[in-house]
Amino acid sequence: MADLDDLNDRPPVVAALTYASRGWPVFPVAWALEGTCACRLGPGCTHPAKHPLVPGGTASATTDLALVRSWWAHWPLAGIGLLTGSRSGLAVLDIDPGHDGAGTLSALGLQGIVVPPTLCADTGGGGQHYFFAIGGAGRVPNTSSRLPGRGSTPGIDIRGEGGYVVAAPSLHRSGRRYAWRPIASGLAPLPVWMTRPAPPRERGHPVPVARPGTSNRYAAEVVRREVAAVAAAPEGQRSDQLNRSAFALGTLVGAGALAETDVMTDLLRTATHVGLTATEASRTIRSGLRAGMARPRRLPSTVEG
Repeated sequence: MADLDDLNDRPPVVAALTYASRGWPVFPVAWALEGTCACRLGPGCTHPAKHPLVPGGTASATTDLALVRSWWAHWPLAGIGLLTGSRSGLAVLDIDPGHDGAGTLSALGLQGIVVPPTLCADTGGGGQHYFFAIGGAGRVPNTSSRLPGRGSTPGIDIRGEGGYVVAAPSLHRSGRRYAWRPIASGLAPLPVWMTRPAPPRERGHPVPVARPGTSNRYAAEVVRREVAAVAAAPEGQRSDQLNRSAFALGTLVGAGALAETDVMTDLLRTATHVGLTATEASRTIRSGLRAGMARPRRLPSTVEG
């Protein structure tokens, strides 16, 4: 796979034949023309430079080299649709900058969700496609702004069974081409978090209380109350409530009763679930935490059994 980035400057037919020869089914998609779609709908196309040109769409994807040659002989400028799912053995994590996918991915990193080194392509729209080998992971679903069991993840999609991505060197309507990054590693196995919900997280397990005679139970109850307050806040008041809750929990972080990363994770998960963007929520939480940590709370001195 070390030669994939060599395809960035090659004609589409060469790349399409290369993918097909690897066992990755392909099909032609509409191409960009002067910033819009080259199809008959032109500026009125709702899926410009991305929709299939052949009947059946993804169902027509093939590794038949003769058929691939004939398609691109007919449409030499066509982009390349690369099938995902069981037929190709590929699943793709699609980071969409239009919905702050990079911010969401950064926020997920605070929860321990990290993209392992693997094949990666930069999209024409400024995002990224991370490719993974499905292997024995079973059927991988297609998702939109959602990871399994983790609520809303704006700007992060999964392309799996029956899905597809546009592959290099296809031309995006922005005028930029999809391009493989220089290969630093091979195709990584599919991360577990792309197919399975997060394990349930026990409440009441922040870091041990730093002050003698103070119980974890008190801190855990404050966490529960503040997380519930964020979850119940009406639209238009969620950001303000998030800031208040982050401040309240920050006073416990400053007192040594909670770990900052645990608080960040709990509040961020709740905030994105109720509709705040990961970037907005992260900024609000950090601001509230810093203010609260500067004013440590005086903790109860009694031990609750």
